[in-house]
Amino acid sequence: MVDHSESMPTKKPLSNPVVADIRHEWDWVRPLLEDLKSSHAHINWIPEDIYHECRTGHAVLWVAPEGFVITTLHTDDYTNEKSLIVWIACAREIGSRNVLTYLPFFEDVAKGCDCSSVEVWSFIRHMEEYLAPLGFEVATRVFRKIVP
Repeated sequence: MVDHSESMPTKKPLSNPVVADIRHEWDWVRPLLEDLKSSHAHINWIPEDIYHECRTGHAVLWVAPEGFVITTLHTDDYTNEKSLIVWIACAREIGSRNVLTYLPFFEDVAKGCDCSSVEVWSFIRHMEEYLAPLGFEVATRVFRKIVP
């Protein structure tokens, strides 16, 4: 695989993401979650599920001027290694490559949480072209068929 990371334009973040209370951000976060869900029929959560996960501490809402990210922590059952999971990311402007802008920040968050890795969970096909040059490897792909 050819490394294109040098040729990928990145921008300096306007500010680092900050942890936010989803209750105080719900008025603008919820519509973005609804848009994401309506655009992808296989998403099985509803926005209120995300709200609940954040309010109960199972997930963290990070906000930045460009949008928001929801992260979770996952501990491997066998190795006990922890990973920071970028579970949901919504940008106000799609296609602006915010993943490239904010990845160093979330790598630092992962280190601070004693995680050995950052994982990005995404059904968006072109994410591989953004992430592979940054050192991410495809660990697994999930294919699902509903059995009648």
